[in-house]
Amino acid sequence: MPLQYTVGMVTLMLTHLGGVMKILNKKEFLDQGVCLFCRGPTFLFGGLCLKGKTLYDNDGQAIDFYYTDLCIIESLNSEQLSDRLEEMVNTGKSHDINMCESRDGCFDDSEIFLVYEPNDVHLLFTTIRSLGRQLTQ
Repeated sequence: MPLQYTVGMVTLMLTHLGGVMKILNKKEFLDQGVCLFCRGPTFLFGGLCLKGKTLYDNDGQAIDFYYTDLCIIESLNSEQLSDRLEEMVNTGKSHDINMCESRDGCFDDSEIFLVYEPNDVHLLFTTIRSLGRQLTQ
């Protein structure tokens, strides 16, 4: 039976629990379906993101993708984001996570992606669920 997790408006369907984390180049990543990933230059991966749909050109070639950065807070613009981050550092105030999807628009073919496979997502989800129970006790 497949496992199903919903993050924002994207649902991850996990049909198997095998494999390990994998590294994909840009072309392989664009062919990848919805997934959790980190990106960066070789072996210097950044924050956790959720890949949405892939965009194609008129010839059917994958050229770009949508994603949700799970490590950013909600804001209306970059100035408000900067102000809110500074406020969080200086006062300890909390802000909601930003679940908006963005177009990548970075056409760097040398970029690589660390992709979480189904067993990784399941382990992460189980760990977060356990943490959530501990925080509400």
